[in-house]
Amino acid sequence: MNRKFLLTVVVMLSVTLVTACVSTRFFMSFETVTNETNDPSLGQAVVSSMANQNLEEAESHIREAWSLADKAAEERASNAAAQQQASNALNPTSQDNTQAGDPTQPGTETPTNNGQTAAKPNDGKLYTEADFAAVDALLADGETFKSLYMDACICGDSVIAAMSEYDFLDEPYCLGKVGASLYYLEEQIETIVSLNPKHLILHFGTNMLSDSEDYLYYSFIATYVDLCEQLQARMPGVHIVISSLLPMDPEVQASEPAYMMRSAYNQALQEMCAEHGWDYMSNEELASAHLDYLEPDGMHYNYYFYEDYWLKFIYLQAGIGA
Repeated sequence: MNRKFLLTVVVMLSVTLVTACVSTRFFMSFETVTNETNDPSLGQAVVSSMANQNLEEAESHIREAWSLADKAAEERASNAAAQQQASNALNPTSQDNTQAGDPTQPGTETPTNNGQTAAKPNDGKLYTEADFAAVDALLADGETFKSLYMDACICGDSVIAAMSEYDFLDEPYCLGKVGASLYYLEEQIETIVSLNPKHLILHFGTNMLSDSEDYLYYSFIATYVDLCEQLQARMPGVHIVISSLLPMDPEVQASEPAYMMRSAYNQALQEMCAEHGWDYMSNEELASAHLDYLEPDGMHYNYYFYEDYWLKFIYLQAGIGA
């Protein structure tokens, strides 16, 4: 066997081995990065580079992927302690079916991060017809939901987008997008800051439901905290209200493992608010009493739910008119 042929064989085996290693590292890193960022573009770049036999470029993308994965691991480690602290602060006997709160108990005072004191509302209080009648009186006296919400900004997914689609509220006081995740909130930070609202109501999570508890705490909650802290830092006096995820039709909720995590997401949101001094607004009792207002998809609510109940409830619960 001559040296030239032997050298060719060695080179071919080396390329095959490197390619195999690259492929293995790619699939490990691509899976990790996709889970953490929900963005497959980096993996697609690796595939393209390997298809063009550009191993150097592929290796560069792979190193970037591993770097992102390492950062995600560091974030998980740093957030784990904070999540544990928040969990320990809760009543250990608290369960999701009591999460709506006891309307007979008075509100409490909760210190916020900036040293101020925020009034914590009666989470999930099912307001009486007399309470709603007070809002009805304002509306009958010439007010509209648009005028009542002038000191507030509400941002979220499709259930918030419906508020402007039904012409109850106008942009930019109502920032909603069908299919929105927390990345939409990040995109709207400058708009929200420019408004400098007195009250900021946020409703996110339905489009980020996952049956993974790691994703719930280390991605969804961690991102939510980061964005809210950015907003609070730039608007120190803002009153942040975190809205719980609305109930679904029971059959729809049972149809997907991720949907079954809705209660766990609401519990995590409540823990997040308890730790950071933001107000948690439970919609559980109100919406559960009016599931007949659900649209045929079993997830969204119709025009009359907003007009008759939810917009009045938010106005009262968030203290917008106080």
